[in-house]
Order: sequence, then C-alpha cells, then structure tokens
Amino acid sequence: MGANGSHASGVLNTEEGRAYKLLFNMGDNIVFLEQKDPKKKGKLPEESHTPNRIYVSFMANGRDVKEIAKYDKDGKKVWAIHTNEHKGIQPHYHIWKDGKPTKDGFELTPEMKSLLKKVRNYGTDEK
Repeated sequence: MGANGSHASGVLNTEEGRAYKLLFNMGDNIVFLEQKDPKKKGKLPEESHTPNRIYVSFMANGRDVKEIAKYDKDGKKVWAIHTNEHKGIQPHYHIWKDGKPTKDGFELTPEMKSLLKKVRNYGTDEK
C-alpha cells in the first residue's frame, strides 16, 4: 500500500514500514483501512498491491464512511466515492487519472449507491 518504490525496497515487509493498518475485511475484496498517523484520518492509498481491490475508510469520528476507492488490475486508483458534499452533490465520486482525482464530482452510479449502502450496513441486519 505504498508508492515511490517502498514496496520494491522491502520497507513494507514489516508492520513498522506501513502507513495503514487493516481494520477488517468485508468478503474477499473489500478492505477497511485506517492510517496509522491520526492527523491523516480517512485518506486512502494512491495504489494497492492487490489488483482490483476496494478500500474503505471512516471519518475521524467513526460515524460514517469517508471514502470508498476502487483499484484496477495494476493497483491504480480508478475512482473514489466521497460521502461529503461537493458542489451540491452528496455523496459523489471522482474519477482518477494519472494518479490524481479529477476536480469534477459526479452523482453515484446505481452500482456505487449499492456498494455504499452495503458498506454502511455491514454488520447490521439491514440489507
């Protein structure tokens, strides 16, 4: 879950070298993460070492999901759902290109709405 050669250098082989800690898994491919540095609450990694992964982070107060990000076969972030308001759209998503989010926010697709609901309701009886 690092970039700039951190994986290749071996720094991620130990827990001390990682910036994120795993909170729990939801099924095989949805992973809930938290940054170890409390000043960076909710930010997800730019890349994943697992192809086609979905990462989830929570707001600092833990009351809601902050971000859900989808990564492609090369571990690059494809899009990210944000639950905060963006130019009148809440929740919204951004497309990622060249390692950065686009400035435009978009309404969630039906699949994204379903994913957000599934993540928010995980561990409850509500589907």
